[in-house]
Amino acid sequence: MAGTETWQMLMFFNRNPNALDGKQRIPAGTDLAPGLYWDVSGLRVVPVSQPQPAAGDFVKLSDRLDATLDQITRTFALGGGGRQGEPVPDKPHHS
Repeated sequence: MAGTETWQMLMFFNRNPNALDGKQRIPAGTDLAPGLYWDVSGLRVVPVSQPQPAAGDFVKLSDRLDATLDQITRTFALGGGGRQGEPVPDKPHHS
């Protein structure tokens, strides 16, 4: 995945608006190790091939520059809990 796939990540975040809540934000000025990052304010994928300071707030998507969308999205905690495609049944409330 490269910067040209930003629209795919935008679609993912549109469908999963709280997905970034479980990821650590890297504040501006912090050194970024090589990998793929999400630019929080620029709303784009940023590939980083050499260590460099963050120009803004970033979230690391992958250590690999060649990571696919599928590999990246599997790292997000998106809820669920039941078998795939089945909702978790409601638990009875006790008084």
